[in-house]
Amino acid sequence: MIGVSDATEQRLRLHGPIVLGGGELEQCTVGIRSHGDPSAPAVVVLGGISAGRRVAAAPGETEPGWWEEFVGAGRAVDTDRLHVVGFDWLGGRGWTSGPANSAAADGPVDVTLDGPAVSAASGDRFPAISTRDQARVFLAALRQHGVEEVAAVVGSSYGGMVGLAMAEEAPERIGQLVVISAAERSHPMATGLRALQRQVIALAQGAGRETEGLAIARGIAMTTYRTAREFDERFDSPEAVCGYLTSRGQRFAEEWPAASYLCLSESLDRHWVEPSGLTTPITLVGVTSDTLVPPWQIRSLARRYAGPVTLHWLASRYGHDAFLKETTALGRLLRGALYKVNCQ
Repeated sequence: MIGVSDATEQRLRLHGPIVLGGGELEQCTVGIRSHGDPSAPAVVVLGGISAGRRVAAAPGETEPGWWEEFVGAGRAVDTDRLHVVGFDWLGGRGWTSGPANSAAADGPVDVTLDGPAVSAASGDRFPAISTRDQARVFLAALRQHGVEEVAAVVGSSYGGMVGLAMAEEAPERIGQLVVISAAERSHPMATGLRALQRQVIALAQGAGRETEGLAIARGIAMTTYRTAREFDERFDSPEAVCGYLTSRGQRFAEEWPAASYLCLSESLDRHWVEPSGLTTPITLVGVTSDTLVPPWQIRSLARRYAGPVTLHWLASRYGHDAFLKETTALGRLLRGALYKVNCQ
């Protein structure tokens, strides 16, 4: 069912210049979508780099949100009981400031749900960013949004990294974390694969074929999000698997500016937090078949984490993408993790 709950969208310009690890933004605008009663406990939901503020659809929308199966009235992240907040990534393709848009020039504006995304070129080189920068920007945006304390941050993949960084930056403002398929740093193999993807894009840019290069890079990335088992069960010929990867890459390249993809790809590589300094209660969910964030990384994070840890494992043919696919098993884990918040 699409359009499961009311939604409000805003573009908020943060007060004053924003100091980032790679430089300073004189102006920074953040795109936010929220669901549910603003007076209810706030839960921030964050996903992979291709996710954004549209966590769930609003009434009348035909396109589902990126986590539609989990967020909505009566669902695991229950918008009847919670104030659910989603963001566009800093450096990404949405309403938040980035290398491929001019959102930083916009003032604090409430926008309609069908308003156009900002996509004009900004002209200036966008600073390099990290997950800490995402955390600082989102914490500032939450404050201007009227949310001082967050009952929970639920983060998957890159969003889990940012959730850890938010708990590091402001532990007094985060009640609990739910982190799915994310660790305290990028796995060296994942970093190496992303570096090669960026080299593909750079070569394509030099040849005047940027979109084609981005499509190939995304196709390569898709092989790391899934598993060899799924590909073996799903594709019965070279043409089938190559067609799938090509179509997924082309679709992504049609929607994403290369500058935004490069910015967030590099941000993943810069991620690092110190688990021994984190005290926020955390529910960790690892996937036994995940090659991007392998089980040993999840175990290491759980072992070194200073605060209370609850560790769960998912067995899935989908690997890293289990957070998008395993709706029943993951929904059950989310309900358990958020039970006390839902009952407030």
